[in-house]
Amino acid sequence: MSIPENVKVVALNKRARFDYSVDESFECGVELKGTEVKSIKDGRLSFPDAYAEVKKAEVWLKNFHISEYVFSSIFSHDPDRPKKLLLHAQEIKRIDRKVREKGYT
Repeated sequence: MSIPENVKVVALNKRARFDYSVDESFECGVELKGTEVKSIKDGRLSFPDAYAEVKKAEVWLKNFHISEYVFSSIFSHDPDRPKKLLLHAQEIKRIDRKVREKGYT
């Protein structure tokens, strides 16, 4: 998978492609709260055990840790909250069908 020159990659999970056979990949957005964006820009994230879960026609990213922003007030975000992935309905249905097949996770 090649990355265009004008795109800044904040994090890349090389281990996922090493541990698993990736049949299909999707490009999606992640719903973030205010201070989560700043923490990600600072590179304060970790996702070695992260996974996506389909629930009620929505996809949620679990175990994706974004550390609290150092300069935020007391009303900072929860570092381990599930994040909603922004995908088209057809993509969500396709992912859900694949996960239900035997041998896929």
